[in-house]
Amino acid sequence: MQGWLAHLANGSDAVFRRVTIAKVAGTSKQGELLVAPSKLLQVFGQPTAESWDSESLGAFYFQGPNDEVFTVYYRAYDVPNTQRLKKEFWARSAAAAFSIGAKEEANVAEFKGWLLRQLA
Repeated sequence: MQGWLAHLANGSDAVFRRVTIAKVAGTSKQGELLVAPSKLLQVFGQPTAESWDSESLGAFYFQGPNDEVFTVYYRAYDVPNTQRLKKEFWARSAAAAFSIGAKEEANVAEFKGWLLRQLA
């Protein structure tokens, strides 16, 4: 597994790091990312369980410069949240549309660019 504590992207890009706990209050969907769930697992390890959200199949939390919080998540709307579904989903090699959550003022474009470089 590639390190998820911190990645320094090419050039003078900001540093983002994966965190297991994040203050997500005030964040909302600010973008999308097409990526295979299995690729996210390969690069960043197991997703964080969001037991408070019955439709969540797991999420990845990141912290950026200035303590900005970013989330990459997938919701299985109207589907019972089962362990089997989670296991099958994260094993998929076909791309899925993940949501990127952040506060409106966060630099989502910079985060998404960094994330895509890590997944390349």
